[in-house]
Amino acid sequence: MRSKVAERILANTPEEVKVFARIYGDLVVRINLLIKEKGYTQKVLAEFMTEVLLQVNDIRKKLKKK
Repeated sequence: MRSKVAERILANTPEEVKVFARIYGDLVVRINLLIKEKGYTQKVLAEFMTEVLLQVNDIRKKLKKK
């Protein structure tokens, strides 16, 4: 059972914040599953994500030039 304070907080939380929190939580769970399934370390995953972010930035720069 939720406390009255928790109920009040939830009642005053904007819907977009609730959606963000749910999606963020799902993303964290999926990343942790990937780390376990693939046997990745956090370092390997961070390096991969850095590469992907650099590629995305390159694409964005190319699109801005158009």
